[in-house]
Amino acid sequence: MKIKVNSIEIDFSVDVCDCPPDTNYQQGVIQSVLDSEWIVDDEEDIVDDISDEIGWCIYKIDYDVVDESQHW
Repeated sequence: MKIKVNSIEIDFSVDVCDCPPDTNYQQGVIQSVLDSEWIVDDEEDIVDDISDEIGWCIYKIDYDVVDESQHW
């Protein structure tokens, strides 16, 4: 299934790394997620798949399931 992420909140806290990344880095990661096409097996995999790809935990995500024939 293909999904389009509309918004995402990512845990950039220092618990995950030695120092928090700067704002430009954070915005770049968020924008990368928003600009990407995500293919998942089912809706239960969305958070895990994106988190594994970006290397950060996700607090909250809003997305739409996209018809396979649509491109954005």
